[in-house]
Amino acid sequence: MFIRKVIYRVLDGMLRFWFKFVRENLVEIHNYGSEGLYGEVVKSAINQFMGLTFEDMGKEYLLRNSRDMRFRIGRIGRWWGGDPATRIQEEIDIAVISQKRTGSCSVSVSTHQRRSEWIFWKN
Repeated sequence: MFIRKVIYRVLDGMLRFWFKFVRENLVEIHNYGSEGLYGEVVKSAINQFMGLTFEDMGKEYLLRNSRDMRFRIGRIGRWWGGDPATRIQEEIDIAVISQKRTGSCSVSVSTHQRRSEWIFWKN
């Protein structure tokens, strides 16, 4: 039997922030206030949290500037899975496939290192 893993995600940034940082610390916020919460909880996790927002911005950029690409965008999303050559789990933050499947593009985003790696190829 084939079981497919599904990942759900909250799209609204404010609601996502609330579930990630506020909801988990409601008792602490109620008892001690929110002043120490940033330094103890938010600061160490903000880069990873903002990475999803940065990926959304990258997708929106690609869609808005699709006329400048070498092909028309058919599908855009994320990809993860095993690389058969290296046998390592890989993740592509933004994967684009052309409408006629004649070209594709993948983007790996790293907000921690403040860099993006753009890879274009045409079949």
